[in-house]
Amino acid sequence: MNISNAINTVSVSGSFSSSAKTSEKNKWQVTGKGTSWQQLTSVSEEYRQKMFDNVKREFIKENGISNGDTTKRSDIFKDYQLSVSKDKRLSGTWTLEQYEGQYRAAMYAAVKSANPNWKPGQKFDTSILDNVTRESVESTLVKNGNRLVRNSIDVSV
Repeated sequence: MNISNAINTVSVSGSFSSSAKTSEKNKWQVTGKGTSWQQLTSVSEEYRQKMFDNVKREFIKENGISNGDTTKRSDIFKDYQLSVSKDKRLSGTWTLEQYEGQYRAAMYAAVKSANPNWKPGQKFDTSILDNVTRESVESTLVKNGNRLVRNSIDVSV
């Protein structure tokens, strides 16, 4: 973890550390700090919307594939981290990443529901995603420990 107060092109003080050689997928990995930073906290609607818009844009562009080479997610995380106090950066980024995963999962589910034979990487009718909004996704989410999950009804007997 970067302990300095300086902000550079790779990390923001009080945030996740990375190096130029680290893949996008593992860029936000924190080591040696336990899991106390993995807690849900409030993230502004502005940054949740920025993340949703990015996920949707990339989902369409990449036909449902998460491409670590072209994503702009790091810019959103960095901007978010610069917008909050140092002590909120880790848990806020964790929370924003939870939202990101749920936005992507909702888009995948929408496309798969409209076309059960669709597989990531295949083209799809992008109008399928017209009704997938940040608000519609978030209205289905509940906290489960330190994660956001879709609310489900237990129908087991």
